[in-house]
Order: sequence, then structure tokens, then C-alpha cells
Amino acid sequence: MAVTSRRRLAVIVILVLSVVIGGIAALSAALGDTERIARYQVAAILTDEGLRVTEVIDYDFGSSPRRGIYRRIPDARPETLTASSPTAPDDALVSELRYSTEIRIGNPSITIVGRHRYRIDYVLPFDSVVRDGLFSWDAIGTEWEVSIADVEVSLALPGDLESPTCRKGEPWDESACVLADDSEAGRFSTGIDTLASGHGVTLSGVLLPGPPADAAPELSTGAIGDPGIGILMPFLIATAAAHSSHSRSHSSSVSARAIRASRHRISSSTLTEGHPDGLSRVLGGQE
Repeated sequence: MAVTSRRRLAVIVILVLSVVIGGIAALSAALGDTERIARYQVAAILTDEGLRVTEVIDYDFGSSPRRGIYRRIPDARPETLTASSPTAPDDALVSELRYSTEIRIGNPSITIVGRHRYRIDYVLPFDSVVRDGLFSWDAIGTEWEVSIADVEVSLALPGDLESPTCRKGEPWDESACVLADDSEAGRFSTGIDTLASGHGVTLSGVLLPGPPADAAPELSTGAIGDPGIGILMPFLIATAAAHSSHSRSHSSSVSARAIRASRHRISSSTLTEGHPDGLSRVLGGQE
């Protein structure tokens, strides 16, 4: 009875530890998988029609259920706004606001967690980005309420830029960012590791005349590589691992007891009772 009680106590302790370990893993995942933009790609090409822009946003909802995202874009032509997603509901509702055009992407009846990729396409009128020969484009707006990582901005122009500049930060607190002049004239790009919430990116310069840009920069638009896992999966994995460890430990303990019992019973049965099947019965688990 004492052995059975100790065994039951050991099982209870292991189960409690499994839950605790799973909870710690879940908490770690919750802290490390918070709501944010994990990657933000923007590509644009300037034509006579205007600036045609494509945004690819890898939005990580973490473990908080959400219905989707929205984007407010100053001067965007409402009829050109479209959205899609390979993994999330991509119903789009476009509304004209006083100073911008808003697009809401998602389904009010469906909530999602983890990481999802959204693609947004739109056109900005020519005179909204080029005035008196000066080109200025807010590639990433300042209304995002979450941090942004892995920013990539690419631009194709019909002519080169004189005194090209890249600025990042808040509207009244900006700093310089590196604007690379690609091998072809009129093509520029910048990459930024992180942007805090409320920070944006603006590219500007004096636009020089030149031939039309032949193609927009390419972006990664397929299904996202790392969908995120929230907190449930780490909890289940940690709990299963702890349970597996307990099972192996329990199995080893049973095997050790079986070997000790076999040694005792083989000696006893063979020498005292003479049972020819004593070994197989003992190793079969009979105590």
C-alpha cells in the first residue's frame, strides 16, 4: 500500500509540474508573440496615371483574437483600392473619410490569431506626390498603433531624383534613413530594421525628367513562411514533453522493478516450484 501511495503521489506531482511547465511556456509565447507587424514591404512605380502602390503586410495578431486590419491612406483613389490575403478573411470595405480613404480588411463574424499576410493595392494621384517638380511620398504612414519590423521600401520613377532623401520617425521628430540608388536610374530602395508605433517613412527629392519606368519592384506575395503559433501550441508541446518524460521515467522504473522481480522469481520458481514458464510470466508484468 505504501508503494502504491507513493506512486500515486509521484503521478500527481508530475501532472502538476506538466501544467506549470506548460503555463510557463504559454506565458513566454504570449510575451514573445505579441501583436505587431513582423514584415512590411512597399513597392511603387510612378506613371502618368499616378503612383501605383503595393503593400504587403505580415501582421502578427499574437494570441489576441482580431477580425482583421484597416488602413487609412491620404489621397488614395477609392476605386483603385483592393485587398487580398492567402490565409485571412479578406473582405474589403472602402470608405472615403475627410482627409483620407480607409479600407477595412476582414470578416466581422470571424476572428483570427497568429501571423497573416495582407496585400493592398492602390493609386495615388500624380499631383499628390509631385508638386513643382518635388517628389514626396509617405511610403509608410504614421497611424500604425503597433511596432513594425523588417521594413522594405522600393520605388521606380520615370526619371532620376536629385538630392534624394529618406526620413523616418514621427512627423515632428524625424531622422535620416539610408536610401540606396539602385543600378538602374530612377530606382531607389531602403531597408529599416524596426519602426516604433506611430513612426513612418518618407522618400523625397527633385524629380528629373526621364523615360517611363518599365516595371514596378517585385515583392514577396505568397503565403507567409512563419504563421505564428500564439500560446496554445507551446502549452500543449511543453505539457506533452513533460508527460513523455514522466512516461519514460515511469517505464524505466517499471522495467527496473520487473528485472529485480524476475531475478527473485526466477530463482524462487526454478529452484523451489520449478515452473518452466516462470520467466515469461514475470517479464510479462505479473507481480
